[in-house]
Amino acid sequence: MSSSPSPMPENGSYKPLESRDFASVPMLSGPLFSPNSRRLVYSRSEARLEKDDYISHLWLLDTESGESLQLTNGSGEQRARWLDDDRLLFIARRQTGTEEEKKAKLLPQTDIWLIDCRGGEARLFLEIPLEVLDFEPLDEDTFLLIARHDPERDAIRLLEGTGREAALRKLKEQRDVTVLTELPFWSNGGSYQNRVRRRLYLYHRDTKALTPLSAELDDCDGLEVCRRTGRALLIRRRWSGLRPLVSELCIYEYKTGELREIGPFTDYVYGAAWFWGDDIAFSGSDMQLGGLNQDRDLWLLAEGSEPRRLINAEMTGIDFGNSVNSDLRRGGGCQLRPAGDWFYFIHTRGSDAHLSRVDKTGTIQDLVTAEGSVESFAVHKSLLIHVAFRGRRAGDLYRLDLSAHREERRLTDVGAFWEEERLGRFERFSFVSEGDSLEAFVLLPPDYDPACSYPALLAIHGGPKTAYGTILFHELQLLASHGYIVFFTNPRGSSGRGADWSDIRGGYGKRDYEQLMALTAAVLARYPAIDPERLGVLGGSYGGFMTSWIVTHETRFAAACTQRSISNWVSMYGLSDIGYYFVSDQLAATPWTDPERLWEASPLRLAPQVRTPTLILHSDQDYRCPLAEAQQFFAALCLAGTDARLVIFHGADHGLSRDGKPRQRLRRLDEILAWFDKYLKEQNEESIEESPAREAGIEGRESL
Repeated sequence: MSSSPSPMPENGSYKPLESRDFASVPMLSGPLFSPNSRRLVYSRSEARLEKDDYISHLWLLDTESGESLQLTNGSGEQRARWLDDDRLLFIARRQTGTEEEKKAKLLPQTDIWLIDCRGGEARLFLEIPLEVLDFEPLDEDTFLLIARHDPERDAIRLLEGTGREAALRKLKEQRDVTVLTELPFWSNGGSYQNRVRRRLYLYHRDTKALTPLSAELDDCDGLEVCRRTGRALLIRRRWSGLRPLVSELCIYEYKTGELREIGPFTDYVYGAAWFWGDDIAFSGSDMQLGGLNQDRDLWLLAEGSEPRRLINAEMTGIDFGNSVNSDLRRGGGCQLRPAGDWFYFIHTRGSDAHLSRVDKTGTIQDLVTAEGSVESFAVHKSLLIHVAFRGRRAGDLYRLDLSAHREERRLTDVGAFWEEERLGRFERFSFVSEGDSLEAFVLLPPDYDPACSYPALLAIHGGPKTAYGTILFHELQLLASHGYIVFFTNPRGSSGRGADWSDIRGGYGKRDYEQLMALTAAVLARYPAIDPERLGVLGGSYGGFMTSWIVTHETRFAAACTQRSISNWVSMYGLSDIGYYFVSDQLAATPWTDPERLWEASPLRLAPQVRTPTLILHSDQDYRCPLAEAQQFFAALCLAGTDARLVIFHGADHGLSRDGKPRQRLRRLDEILAWFDKYLKEQNEESIEESPAREAGIEGRESL
């Protein structure tokens, strides 16, 4: 490592962010108006390091005064649904049943509670002997549910007495054996599964009758209810043996009890569907232009008429949903929904997520276009309330009066948890690569001095169909706060620039790689304060694949961190919960039709020539990019004599960096900082054994 003529920054003018600081930020989500719009309920979640979990409560906003108050204080509430203008239903999960069932955790139960917003404590309203994933009231006594259906466990639920006890004992004894007859045979973060489906049920509160409405092997999702007509929409997949990509649009008629397909397309991937007055709106794609990652169109279906396309994703470049990366969000909420004469939708545009609307003639209006990210929204007549990231703030609630066309007004003050002087600042510039104009983002340390010398990190987002922006992202700010210049871009494959931009099928590691290297060259030329011999690269999922790809093709990086990545497309095909269709779609090959193409595109092929010290982070319940992907790459580096460290997070899945257990998230960040400090900072002797996680008594388990 060569010495630099420039001095090192002292980093003494501010207190750097800490790995644990992500836990200090409350995360808002899921705003939902009461029917009369006088109240709005939303969720507020926080990570708790001391208990190594997350806690979420429901809060109530008075839409006239703008004041919020905490409504619930239980063990974690979710899935709020208004029963009427004053009463609210929500799920609070807990294990109930006999002591034997609690201990064995064999049979699920979902408790749905009711609270009156005018006063009083919440009371247990429904006890449903299933794991309920979604629910909607048709009236006070009748409910539609989507719940997880496991044929073996559901059969036990119907038994009584000694027969039930014997069946439970048998189920417990057989937990050491799994029989599989289907693909996929597991799901990310879950476990082995066979013939498990999301099933539609009708539940009567007075009789506690639970009636399945969909077939045992049908998968149902996207429940949407119109209480006025007693009808429901849902997306259904009918399958046995091999789960298909295509789906069906179905309607349920409560008065007749009929569940039927309403089309209108075959060989189509339906995204979601909504009642819009007397019509139906739905989104989806035929996968003909962009494969799995093709942007969805929006359609209007009127009874007796042919479907009419309101938004053509290819023509408009509209990319529904929010794809902008951050690690400071939790919970969901509405991102597309009709209200009155308009259909409202969040969409990713460049490096931001905006909110727009379209009417039934296809006229589009932009509503919220400020830099940042709209997370979710609720709308009633001319009143719009949404969760958004703005500037250096995490998510807050904002209000917009649509009739007056005013600027959005912030209603909460939870997003500004860190002092401004502890946060890095963004600079942006454009560069050209492969004939494309791209935007470079450079996050500078808080006390950046161009006369000093800095290490720098190339960060690569996952997806690939997501995007980086300038919204608050704890991990990136943490790195900048510790003296790193962090830079990134949204290369081909990313969201927000139309179907052609996001479609890199058959091109992983080609045009995207060239653009990332062009970014690196452009940043080095523009920022002479960066020491070119102290460059690092990191990324997760697709970003992990690209990190591994880069260190097998480049020697300019002095250290790397690859996370939840893909190293071998051949093994990925058979092990990943999506591998059997994702690999063939994105690489146009299978291990039997063209194994050479898969191997040619695999970082593992060239791993023996890697000399870059590489940190590998992976979760053992990551079934999206399974652990074997990390183990193979680690083995190859060890055999090549390259400095490598493999850290395995037990019980965590593909979403570790965003919603993993708080202590594991803390350990992950400490690992990243310690690794880059070791290789990129001069005269640094710190190791993970002396990290803040260790000092706090928070241990991780690792394989070396």
